[in-house]
Amino acid sequence: MAGTRNALIFGVLICAALVTTSCTSSGGKTHDSTPPTSDSPSSTANSSSNSPSPTPSWTPPDYGTAKPAVDAYLEFQALHSKALEDPAHTSASTFDKYLGGQLKQRIDTAFAAEKSEGKAYRGKAIRRVRVVQNHMNASLKWAVLRDCAAVDPGNPLVEYYVATGKPVPQKPHNPPGPYADTIKIFLINGQWTITSFTVDSTKTCKP
Repeated sequence: MAGTRNALIFGVLICAALVTTSCTSSGGKTHDSTPPTSDSPSSTANSSSNSPSPTPSWTPPDYGTAKPAVDAYLEFQALHSKALEDPAHTSASTFDKYLGGQLKQRIDTAFAAEKSEGKAYRGKAIRRVRVVQNHMNASLKWAVLRDCAAVDPGNPLVEYYVATGKPVPQKPHNPPGPYADTIKIFLINGQWTITSFTVDSTKTCKP
C-alpha cells in the first residue's frame, strides 16, 4: 500500500524530522532477524545545545565501544539518502548490505516503488543519534540506537516528481515531527546489519 510504503521510506530516510509525513507508530514494528539475548540498557549521557541559528545544533556524544555500530548506521543513511536523490539510476544493492530480514525486503520494495513512480528526494537531514543499549561485550555484538533527526531548514527534505519537479503532496501529521527512530543493529559475519527500524510518531522527540 502507498501509505505503508511512504511511511517506511520517510522513516528510514528522515521521518523523525518531517512534519508532513504519515509515519508508522511505535506499535508498527519491523521484526528482528536475530532476537536479542540480553536486555541490559546502557545509556550514553550527553547534553545537546540548541542554537538560535536556522540550522539545528547537535554535538554527538562519546559513543564508546558502540561507535562502529553508529558509524555503520550513519553510513547506511548517507548511502540511502544519496540513492533516493536519483532512484532511476541507482541500484538498491548500494545499501542492501546494511539491511537484514524483513526490513531489507521492505526497504527494497519501497525504493523500487519510488523508482517506478518517477519520484525522488532532495534535501538534507541532521542525524542526532544516541546509544540506548550497548552489547559490544556479548558474543553477538549488537546495539539499540535512537535517532531524533532534524531537518536542515536551509535545505529541507522534499519528495518530488522527477518529470515535473513538483513536490508530492503529503498529509499533515499531528503531533509534528521530529519523531524518534529506534534502530537495532547487529554485527553479523563482520558486517553491521540493521534488522529493525521503528518510528514513534505519537510524540515529538528531543535529541
